[in-house]
Amino acid sequence: MIYYVAHWDKILLQSRGPIVKYLATSKINAICPIEHKNELNSFYNHSINWEIDKTKILDIKGIFNLASIIKNNGEQNIYHIFTLKSGILFMISKFITKNKSKNILSVTGLGYLFSKNLKAKILRVLIKPIFIFLINKTFHTIIFQNKSDLRIFSEFTNFKNESLLIESSGIETNEYIQKKTFNSELKVLMSSRLLIDKGIRDFVDIANKNENKKLKFFLSGEIDYGNPKSINHHELQNIINNSSVEYLGYIDLRKELHNYDIIISLSDYEGFSRVLLEAAWVGLFCISTLNPGTEFISYFENSKIIDNKDNNQILLYLNNLLNSNLQISNKNKKIISKNYTSSIIANQFSKLYYLDK
Repeated sequence: MIYYVAHWDKILLQSRGPIVKYLATSKINAICPIEHKNELNSFYNHSINWEIDKTKILDIKGIFNLASIIKNNGEQNIYHIFTLKSGILFMISKFITKNKSKNILSVTGLGYLFSKNLKAKILRVLIKPIFIFLINKTFHTIIFQNKSDLRIFSEFTNFKNESLLIESSGIETNEYIQKKTFNSELKVLMSSRLLIDKGIRDFVDIANKNENKKLKFFLSGEIDYGNPKSINHHELQNIINNSSVEYLGYIDLRKELHNYDIIISLSDYEGFSRVLLEAAWVGLFCISTLNPGTEFISYFENSKIIDNKDNNQILLYLNNLLNSNLQISNKNKKIISKNYTSSIIANQFSKLYYLDK
């Protein structure tokens, strides 16, 4: 039996749900906190409720709950875990149970643990010996979305088993409403978890400096209460009440992305930016700071990579786009269809699951 594991059910829905659809010959189960039951049931054979407080960095009770689930599932299963945080929790739970299984980890980004934050640096030093011991005992294969993550993680953990590079988590292209034309008043959207590292404050600063009424700024996303780098409720309220940014909350990008003209990513780091991939497919103009998870858009039309995060220069560039004759790119769609669809990623996953058969 194959189990997909994550500490948040949205992780198993956004891109992994469509992947499961292309693995229809397999009965794949979900292990996660169940908040969107009907959506999970539309993709997975069975959903097991992992009782964990995802707002905590390390939920001890949640670790033992996962260990109990693993034990009850029996032996000889395949577990595919998504995100490094879920992977760390799974490692500890698996060590408690000592069940025999094939375990695969998808690192979708190195996250807080590998950030430049001083507390994170200290934490890395403290946990490194245990981390190295557990990760080599737990995972048979680790999947990375860019070469930089693969290198940094491998050096830190001295991982001796199989490391693979599979760029992106794929998108289900037929689910998106396509953009037909650009608006005369350009709508600039940032869509992400509301983390400081994602550049939320820079985006607000750019919007507040803007004096051109033909540029409109929008922010979508939710507070990540389990992440130390998340903005808090007070700061979000301040953005809503005292900035030139219109806050949208959570939006379904598949249905609403086409209403905007420019997607902007000011993140310090990405595994492989899903929102940029989605925006390029729909037809938006993509602007992003340069990091290993965003450099792929340099091969796309209607895209701009920013080497240095200079808010004044970014605003100037946005104003210049008002005078450009922006056209929807067909080249971008061809690149994505060839490399980054859900079916392509599913095919690569399938080879891992049935490698021994």
